[in-house]
Amino acid sequence: MLALRSAPLENPRPAPVIRTARTSGSSVTDRIAASRSTENWSFHAFADGKGRVIHCFTGRKIRTFPPDNGESAYIELAENEELRVLGTRLAACIPLKGIFKMDFKQDARTGRWYLLEVNARFNLWHYLGAANGVNLMRTAYDFLLDASHPEPLVPRHDIRWLSFELDARAFRSLRAEGRLGMVAWLASLVDARKVYNLFAWTDPGPWLRFWRLRFARLAARGPDRILSVVRQWRSTAS
Repeated sequence: MLALRSAPLENPRPAPVIRTARTSGSSVTDRIAASRSTENWSFHAFADGKGRVIHCFTGRKIRTFPPDNGESAYIELAENEELRVLGTRLAACIPLKGIFKMDFKQDARTGRWYLLEVNARFNLWHYLGAANGVNLMRTAYDFLLDASHPEPLVPRHDIRWLSFELDARAFRSLRAEGRLGMVAWLASLVDARKVYNLFAWTDPGPWLRFWRLRFARLAARGPDRILSVVRQWRSTAS
């Protein structure tokens, strides 16, 4: 596996020195698996044909399900100048073109960044980015129309994205491990404005349809479950 290291940024202007090191796959995997979800970071950007980043933002996963290394449950945009410079440099070196996302883990002991993957596609983070002032979908649209290179945008960090269903599962797992209590979980949910994976006050239709279909499936499976319980009872009774 290749690990990436960036020199400490005493001055945010110089680009970090990128080093690669071949390490034991098992040791890296164990270290990543042991990391907390607060160390799940990502770099999101749109680059021109030469790999030059036009607009970007960095974000972190507050919680995932399963915890630490699962699917995004509660996420936020967060300032990380070191990661922004590293991601921009990598995009130019590869080079990457168009929309992309880089997923990173950071070693809490050494500060080393581990690049897990690069995805060249639109994803749920772009909804959150647009809500915080950096609309990479609009950046892509404008660039494809006239190859424009607008001024850099500075994202806000006051709106988070939440999948309540996944986050509730993450909370139950973390509570079982003694890592998160009910009060702390609820406090984290009311701590910031939010957008959601499915629900929106301005357009509740998709959310209502989702739950209507889910309840319909549960109702359809109801008779089968009752018959299954009866069969099990009859088999044990005999």
